[in-house]
Parts: sequence; C-alpha cells; structure tokens
Amino acid sequence: MTRTDIRRGDIWWIDWPQGRGSEQGGRRPGVVVQSDGANRSPYYPNTIAVAVSRQGRDIPFHVRLEASAENGLVTDSFVKCEQVVTLGKEPFESRMGRLTGEDMRRVELALRRVLKL
Repeated sequence: MTRTDIRRGDIWWIDWPQGRGSEQGGRRPGVVVQSDGANRSPYYPNTIAVAVSRQGRDIPFHVRLEASAENGLVTDSFVKCEQVVTLGKEPFESRMGRLTGEDMRRVELALRRVLKL
C-alpha cells in the first residue's frame, strides 16, 4: 500500500536522488505539483515535485517564497520550476507546510512557462 497523505501545494522534506551538475540532490524541500487524484491513489506509487532552494535568480522559472509559519520555511526560498521530478512516495519524509493559493498560482504560472503549456 502506498502513502496517500501527500497533497498538491504541500512542501515536504524530500530525500532527492543524487543530482549531477546543477540538479538538486540530497535532503531538501520540494513542492508537490501532481494532482491530488493521483496523490491519493493507493495504487499509484509516484508523485511529481519541484525543488525548493535558498538560492535562486530573478527569472520567470524561479518563484520566490517568503518564509512563514504556513509554508514551514525558515528562510526566504525559491521554487525552481525547471527542476521537475517524478519520485516514488518513499523519499517524502515529512510535511513542512503548505503554499498559499497565491503562491501556488505563481508556481503554476512558472511551470506553464518552463514547459511552454
């Protein structure tokens, strides 16, 4: 049975696979961007997330987040929407918090830009 407590818009501590070059790797936050229908399914073992980092740039693919009690971040950070990854649900260690509706809309816009949707 696969975990079903992961939700779109949540920020989780994730044990990312070892990255190469500029890929994110190791234990770091990530934002869940997969639909809740797939996240809740006990028969679908994967979810899709994007990396969060304390470092980012003023580019359309990086969404700046201010640290808050709601999102669980302790320092201002960036959602790096060009770093999308499909992972099994096992690396999702603990839920840190949740994006506001407005922050999630900004992430969605950045994903549309980077994926040209």
